[in-house]
Amino acid sequence: MTECRPIVILDEPQVLDNTNLSRTAISNNLNPLFELRYSATHREKINTIYRLTPVDAYEKK
Repeated sequence: MTECRPIVILDEPQVLDNTNLSRTAISNNLNPLFELRYSATHREKINTIYRLTPVDAYEKK
């Protein structure tokens, strides 16, 4: 049997995975291949790939 490993995309993860129960549900029950987290106000920084600050955005026009 083929295993399904979804890619989980969380928009504003600080709202969605703010308890141990919800984090466990996402990581254990879904068993994702990987997770992408998009937020302007991350509470917990995990492997930041790209960051665009307001100053950087202004300078890049």
